[in-house]
Amino acid sequence: MYTLYAYTTPNARKVSILLEELQVPYQVQKIDLRAGEQYKPEFLKINPNNKIPALVDKENDFCIFESLAIMMYLAEKHERFLPSTDLVSRTKALQWCALQATGISPVFSQLYRFTKLVTEPVPTIIDIQQKESLRLLSVLNQQLSSHTYLTGDRYTIADMSAWPWIAYYQQMCEQKIDKKKFCHVMRWFDAIGEREAVKRGMQVPA
Repeated sequence: MYTLYAYTTPNARKVSILLEELQVPYQVQKIDLRAGEQYKPEFLKINPNNKIPALVDKENDFCIFESLAIMMYLAEKHERFLPSTDLVSRTKALQWCALQATGISPVFSQLYRFTKLVTEPVPTIIDIQQKESLRLLSVLNQQLSSHTYLTGDRYTIADMSAWPWIAYYQQMCEQKIDKKKFCHVMRWFDAIGEREAVKRGMQVPA
């Protein structure tokens, strides 16, 4: 049994999507970031970096933080959604996970922050974030122009990592994606969005 500590963020939901895809039992402990629950001593014992998501694997008495580490752990433990015997295929998946973690996530988060949260928006900063967002979408679109999924014809944790952030870009950042310019991204986005595990994972935490 797993316990997922989560809130309504893309990084938490990519883990809940993976758990749903794996069809393993888990329970959700909501950590309300707006109420500051991530700073409570009991949560800091699980993640000293006071961020979500975090995962407790009761079977191994193991606490894990950082969403990429959690996804790698689950994929390797259950031997699904991450190639284990082919080093090249494995690295292809991990490089797209890394792009999400170091590129897509920070840029989209900053775009949301500077367009939705600041009291006095700075046009120059917003313009920079919007241009970088479009550049990253172009990178994904180019890859998906010749691949069904980000790493080829196999659905992996790379797709699960990126998908909630594309949803975030459209819903939270309120940025409309040009379906003609980014047709391959939208084909991929729509197809993955039809997966039942993705639909369930996006409802976490309820």
